[in-house]
Amino acid sequence: KIADFNISARAKSCLLRAGYSDIEDLQGISNDILLNIKNINLNCVSEIRNAIDSLQSMKTKEIAQGQIELNKLSIGE
Repeated sequence: KIADFNISARAKSCLLRAGYSDIEDLQGISNDILLNIKNINLNCVSEIRNAIDSLQSMKTKEIAQGQIELNKLSIGE
């Protein structure tokens, strides 16, 4: 959820007002589209991109950890 991410109140409120509720909804969106959201500036776009990158990184780590656990189970550790 956008409300749970570590981005400024301005970025959160602009995104929520524009109808976005989940940071994943923004993954395929261009910077130009973000900049067309009322009151979004380049700093907000940078914050949003960092939040998206952070989400991707967390998901990658979770997937890798899940694969390690599956490997341990198949080996019998």
